[in-house]
Amino acid sequence: MKHTSVGQLLLVGVQGLELGVDEAKLLRRVQPGGFILFGRNIKTPEQLRKLVDDLRTLSLVEPIITIDQEGGRVSRLRLIGNEPPSAQQLRDKGDIELIRQHGDITGDLLRLFGFNLDLCPVLDISFDDDADNSLRGRCYGKTVEQVIRNAAAFNNALRAAGVASCGKHFPGYSAAVVDAHHSLPKIDRTREQLDREELAVFRAFAGGGSPGPPASRSASEARAIELNRPYLVDSMMICHGWYPCFEKKKTPASLSHRVVTQLLRDEWGFDGLVMTDDLDMGAILNEYSFDEMLRL
Repeated sequence: MKHTSVGQLLLVGVQGLELGVDEAKLLRRVQPGGFILFGRNIKTPEQLRKLVDDLRTLSLVEPIITIDQEGGRVSRLRLIGNEPPSAQQLRDKGDIELIRQHGDITGDLLRLFGFNLDLCPVLDISFDDDADNSLRGRCYGKTVEQVIRNAAAFNNALRAAGVASCGKHFPGYSAAVVDAHHSLPKIDRTREQLDREELAVFRAFAGGGSPGPPASRSASEARAIELNRPYLVDSMMICHGWYPCFEKKKTPASLSHRVVTQLLRDEWGFDGLVMTDDLDMGAILNEYSFDEMLRL
């Protein structure tokens, strides 16, 4: 059986703690590019490792096997262990070495269970630590420089441990006033505002701190690049925010050619893996039918 190029574009979840016969048969036929596990898939260390191994045996090529293990409340493995500190808690400690240790430990833990990609670091700037926009506790900083410095420490340590990283949520949920898990946020930021703040962070991680000519970088981005280089994420997760500065018609960034292809790929030259955020989120399900989503 040959894997199909269509299947390789899919990153899929599984239903429970173990693979059923019919589920395994379907996954063998589809040959998805990877698998993502959630809390519903985790009960004991032994069970989790077996599930990961079983998923790997279904694939004809090495699959992505990933999870959200950021720290704090977004830590799936806390179900079989302790909850590690959140990005905000580490940020507030002001000790870069603690963040590196967090990356080391996270990478070692994920390798132990067979994961090869962690869906972090969060690269969003916190404009308001109490905002109800899904970012509470998850941001490494309140400024461009702080996010780049702290997220780079985690990112480098995670990758050094042999686990790939994912920068999220491009091009930034920082100014969102609603949670995309429930509805589509409209983010009314000009391109100039985004370039100065949100995009300055993502752009640094899209190319090791060097995409674009130096003259085109903001002063904040240039200072941050000098503070901690090199750094690069292996993949980028595109968020479900609508940015009128990119798309006049209501279109989430995750389904936007202008954002994904023209900005991230063509303008910045990012050649890592690009994925959407979960397509089961309210920002998508409440706005589009399945057919509409595929057309976009």
